[in-house]
Amino acid sequence: MIKGATVEDCEQIISEFDSTLDGHLNFEEFLNVFLPAADYNVRNIEFVQDPRSKSDSALPSSVSSMAARILEREKSFHQKRKAARAAL
Repeated sequence: MIKGATVEDCEQIISEFDSTLDGHLNFEEFLNVFLPAADYNVRNIEFVQDPRSKSDSALPSSVSSMAARILEREKSFHQKRKAARAAL
């Protein structure tokens, strides 16, 4: 999903949001990546699938693209932070 991402990049992103420190993202931690905790009302919205769509259809490409952009920004942030630490 993220071009050029290494295992280290992925581990850094996970560790940033892993509040339980178990090396995995639970559902709440996953939401912190994609739906910032600042607006709990957004999290309480129940997303209902469009009845016109097939129940077995994949996510729309726009959802995948949005997720990829968010993760790309996280990767970039971690790379910049690592470079800043190295420069100190």
